[in-house]
Amino acid sequence: MQEFIGAFLSAVSYFITTYFLYRIFGGRRTIPLIFLAVIFLNGMLTFVGAIINQMEFQVILLVFMTQVLPVLVASFFFYTVTGVRPMIRFRFRRKIKELPMDIQTKRQTIYAIYGLMGISVVIGVLGFLFSTGVTMILSLIMSGVLLIIAVILFFKVRHITSESVILFVGKDKEFVYEFKILPEKTKVLVSDFYRNPMFIVDKIGEIDLINDLKDIEKHHLYWIATSSKVDMSAEQVKKLSDVPYRNHLDRFEKYHFKHVIFKIGKTGHVDFIKETTIR
Repeated sequence: MQEFIGAFLSAVSYFITTYFLYRIFGGRRTIPLIFLAVIFLNGMLTFVGAIINQMEFQVILLVFMTQVLPVLVASFFFYTVTGVRPMIRFRFRRKIKELPMDIQTKRQTIYAIYGLMGISVVIGVLGFLFSTGVTMILSLIMSGVLLIIAVILFFKVRHITSESVILFVGKDKEFVYEFKILPEKTKVLVSDFYRNPMFIVDKIGEIDLINDLKDIEKHHLYWIATSSKVDMSAEQVKKLSDVPYRNHLDRFEKYHFKHVIFKIGKTGHVDFIKETTIR
């Protein structure tokens, strides 16, 4: 019974960890999938070792249920919730609709980081109590790595001083609107800043504007790509004359999601630093 409880707790902790990593890294799949792959490989090595050593069938079955099955269960629920296929790489283009349209704010990200810290401790404790040998060592290493990642992310997120939704309207993104995100908000939905069902809103990217003090002004970019006139008078947004990164807007396209970092000077001039295509 103790082994089955440990397997259940492992599956839960693996799922929560991968989901937190997925959300914290803005929908990026690489880190969560590496985490699942390492855990799966470790379980398979233990399982294959039991077979090679010609252990009893009951022991081999127990090893599978406690070392391999929790990872498969966690992978299944991870795929169900996010749409990401954990163990298989597909070569066709994934559509942007699989990316969550809501915005995970700074506050929600901090909560997720706290959760990741807690899960890293749980994995370490489970590995210490229910594992031995190489499996215990790998569990403790994984626990330590996750804790270090969480601490690094925490100090990075702390530099975010403000967040806004930037909504572009028009084929060439000629009209610009802003929705300020309050610090206490944990999640922002499209319906918070645009409710007209006549037009489709595309989520196209994120921008970090970093000043000389390393403070970050984060912009979440959305786009209504239409040549028709869009009435924004009833929406909770403020019209802007323009954005300082106007000359870089061609980087953002429909059906793609990019994270771009700019350095912004005191005069408002921006310099391109880095671009990452997430989807």
